[in-house]
Amino acid sequence: VMARGVNPEILKLQKKNEVLNKDYHELRNLYDQLLVEAPKESNDPRRLMLLKSQVFMLERQCHNMTLQLNQRQVSLQHAHTTLENTASEMENWLTDSNKDTVLSRRQSWRMFSRQ
Repeated sequence: VMARGVNPEILKLQKKNEVLNKDYHELRNLYDQLLVEAPKESNDPRRLMLLKSQVFMLERQCHNMTLQLNQRQVSLQHAHTTLENTASEMENWLTDSNKDTVLSRRQSWRMFSRQ
């Protein structure tokens, strides 16, 4: 079951987040280097503005990816808990000593809608 293993979508988002963080840090270092070089040489204002905007965009993308990853993990944890509870209930029902036990609609509804 996917809930027991690592979801491939989460791995994909984590890798994408790592790439974005790496890009962000590279651009941040370039930007910092430009600021250090400022007194020594005149920087092209367009180049500086481009780097600033790229840093801002990458910061926003990293933030959004982190939020999405956290939301996905919460959803998967909820699904995992619900499935485990349902499986446990079904196992208890199937191993009941009274083999003629009938699962009523009310019991099944309660089992699946508990979470």
